[in-house]
This record gives sequence, structure tokens and C-alpha cells, in this order.
Amino acid sequence: MSRWFKRALIITALIVCLAVAYFIWLSAHFFGDDPFLTALLKGDDSLNAQYLSTDFQEYISQHCPDGKASGCIRQLVPPEWGELTGVKFSFGSPSSPTTGSVIYYSWWKNTDPIVIVLLTAEENGRQVYTGWRGFVPAEDENRDAELLRGQRRDNQFPPSFTGEG
Repeated sequence: MSRWFKRALIITALIVCLAVAYFIWLSAHFFGDDPFLTALLKGDDSLNAQYLSTDFQEYISQHCPDGKASGCIRQLVPPEWGELTGVKFSFGSPSSPTTGSVIYYSWWKNTDPIVIVLLTAEENGRQVYTGWRGFVPAEDENRDAELLRGQRRDNQFPPSFTGEG
């Protein structure tokens, strides 16, 4: 092999390795755990002010046990599911330029994947959560997408949410 060919082969291998490493980092960054949802599912309300809309925080304070989002979540997660083992982003769907929904799958020690949809809106120039629906076992792609689009409203909170386009 010529010296030039060896260098080209080494450079190509290096570029491929860097591309694979970048893809792995990108996947973990964009499709990894959601820090807010993970904390909330574990009973930690410390991130609520950062991620929840002002109106949703007010609604939670009036309608959830102890005035906390985790109090309402506890009512949706039966003890037999066991311990939370992971949360992964799946995909989102904008309903309008300022509202949308995001679907997550959560894994628990003793059950199949659970679908959770967080409803979003823009507030003061940032995306915030304005509600949720789901907390039901995953079915198939089409049935889960119905939750995302609001065609199914299983466990929707607040129940009267009408923020979809």
C-alpha cells in the first residue's frame, strides 16, 4: 500500500469514529431522560417552577394532594408498577406555533412501558408544560399517537385543557 493510501485510510477511520461518537452523544442528549419528568415521577417537585406554566402551577396548588404535581402523579402510578427505571423522549407534535405536546415512554420495574404526554405552550418566551395526559400502558404507535394529538384524553390534567390547535 502506498503511503498516501494508508494516511487516507487512517483519516477516514478517524472521521467515521468521530461521527459515531457524535451520533451517540447527540442521541443521548436529545432522546435521553427528561430531567423534569424524571424528577416528578420520583416525587421531586423542585423543578416545577422552572418547567410548569404559571397557570398550571396555580391549578396544581388547588387540585393536587399537598398542592404538588407529584401528589397528582402518585394517584396515577399504582404501587404494583414498582420503581421507575427510565424515561425516554419519543417525539413531539406542535398544535400551533405556540402550543404542542410531547410524548415520553417511561419504564417501571414491574410493568410494560407507560405512555406519558406533556402538553406545552410558550410563556414569556420559553416553552413550559401546561398539562399532561396518558399514564397508561403503551399500545401501538397509532394508539399512542392519539394521546399525543389529543384524540384520546386518558388521565388528562387539567381535565378541561383546550390548548391544542
